[in-house]
Amino acid sequence: MAWINDIFKNGTLKDNGVYTFIKEDNQHVLKVRWSDAMPIEVKKQGIRSLYSWFDYLRRQSSVVNSSLRQGLKEQNLVLLNDGDYEHNTDDDFIRFQGHSLDHFSIETGNVIGFISNGNHSINISSRFGDNFLKYIIASADGFLELEDFGGISNRNSFEWLVLYLWKVKLKKAMRLGIPKAYISKTENLTKVRGNIDVVHYFHNGHTGKYKCQYREHSYNTLGNQLITSVFRKYSRHSFLKDEIMLRNSFETAVEGAKPSYLELLNTPHYSNPYYSAYNEILDLSKKLLKEEMADFGDQSDMSAYLFDVSMLFEYFVRKSLHEFRLHNKFEDRHHIPTASASYSRKLEPDITFERNNKIYVYDVKYKSFDFTYGVKREDLFQLHTYIGQYGNTGNIGGCGFIYPLKETLWNKEVAATNGVVSQQLDFYGEKLKFNVFFIKVPNDNTEYFKSVFGSNCNKFLESFINKL
Repeated sequence: MAWINDIFKNGTLKDNGVYTFIKEDNQHVLKVRWSDAMPIEVKKQGIRSLYSWFDYLRRQSSVVNSSLRQGLKEQNLVLLNDGDYEHNTDDDFIRFQGHSLDHFSIETGNVIGFISNGNHSINISSRFGDNFLKYIIASADGFLELEDFGGISNRNSFEWLVLYLWKVKLKKAMRLGIPKAYISKTENLTKVRGNIDVVHYFHNGHTGKYKCQYREHSYNTLGNQLITSVFRKYSRHSFLKDEIMLRNSFETAVEGAKPSYLELLNTPHYSNPYYSAYNEILDLSKKLLKEEMADFGDQSDMSAYLFDVSMLFEYFVRKSLHEFRLHNKFEDRHHIPTASASYSRKLEPDITFERNNKIYVYDVKYKSFDFTYGVKREDLFQLHTYIGQYGNTGNIGGCGFIYPLKETLWNKEVAATNGVVSQQLDFYGEKLKFNVFFIKVPNDNTEYFKSVFGSNCNKFLESFINKL
């Protein structure tokens, strides 16, 4: 039994699920579809409290989803990776259905995160747990945030995910060394350096010193000061407690400088391409410093962090398939006509590569897999379109899908086939290999999660190679 407020705030809701509130025997019960979770009895808080949530969900789902739709424009996205993928989901944060307090439901998709508005907060987490998110971030180094959604300082939010990503990217960029840049200095010197101030020398030549203006390399840059300010702000956070040497390196570099808040937020990117990896860190640093409330139209009291896990998982899988020379999604695009004079639709399968003079086409799906009906209808149609177009330029060797799967379901459904379902697909009179691969994700509380999941990913790679 649980309070309705806790159900929405404490992470009970996971991605890719359907949660239905039903009144049975004068008791409201939360039932979860597509999950092995047991029904949860909702503690009675009075009809007014329940109606408050019912009304909030009905109104807020459309507000947030509308903001997501507007955020799909590329200029409103922050993609922090090597540009090899883009946000292309049409998922809503939540879908609300129902007209009665006695029977209403919400459906979650691939978007996880936290929204807060007044007394109401909704926290949707990954069905695979936080350790899964940490692993694929550290391995794939990909991330999405909608700019207009702001940030919150509540530790129950997904702020930790931003800070964790910041730390991962900073440690990766440190292989280049701490950034340094030319700064201008003016000093009175006994030897000429740079440009001399002639007027000053005319009046003060008897001192034997020259007023010189010169440029020199320095680590005390505004960018390094911004990074240092994040260390100072989050010094007690568990993710940074073990990074004393890293923090001290930046503290030494900035020589104790403490610029103003406004100066930090106006920090420009490093112009030296050698240090371009640090520019993503500067963007994240500003988000961590702001903690500002987001503006959803006239609802200025709403804040949120939202993440498209499907996009991150896709990038993680692409990185995992290091054995192959994968085609760049945006350089190898195919287009199909739409009966419009000015627009054709792009075809962008997640994974395409050539092997033994044949083309292989796969799509990565983060969504839940239905073992009764298999791959969703729209996804199958999409795959058929892909191989139809790519088959115009070469011989198709095989196709299929890649899904993550909880360890309990993996053991129950696909352990006997080593995590792959193999069938054949008729294509222009040819029999194509059609494979659906599953990557086994350990339970979130598994001891040594990192090494276990890493081993599972290696086994997936072996299976993928063997089935080609």
